[in-house]
Amino acid sequence: MRESLERRARVKHLVRAAELARTHKMDRLKLYLMVGLPGETDDDIDECIAFSTELSRVMPLSLGIAPFCAKRNTPLDGQPFAGIKVVQDRLERLRRGLKGRVDVRSTSAKWAWVEYVLAQGNEAEGLAVAAAVREGGRFADYKRAFSALPAASMAKPRRTLAIAQV
Repeated sequence: MRESLERRARVKHLVRAAELARTHKMDRLKLYLMVGLPGETDDDIDECIAFSTELSRVMPLSLGIAPFCAKRNTPLDGQPFAGIKVVQDRLERLRRGLKGRVDVRSTSAKWAWVEYVLAQGNEAEGLAVAAAVREGGRFADYKRAFSALPAASMAKPRRTLAIAQV
């Protein structure tokens, strides 16, 4: 998965970082990861569990995990969101596999979906956000507001909005 994202950090680099952190008496090593990437499988999650376990033997480890949300003007722009259930299942698989060995903190799968809709949307999604906020700003408010959008909204060509400076 690291290669598909063009991440240059290799296993040996991360192991060395853990060794240096231990040598310099740091409290812990923190890694930031994504789950729900296009093409990701349970085997990828299991590999992450095994590697994180290995690193935690060298240095206490914390993982900051964000569900993948395609952003505009990035190599994976337009890629679909894996799905709330898929992301929740993968996060739970990581937590179970690393319980007691690695501190795992993640962004909510539900709020990552909201982020995804906004990142891939356009004006209609912006107006839906305003409606969701007026209703209270809970996840259910966002879900309801986005569900009311025309199905083709996300497929519309994007336009850049010019915002006048005041």
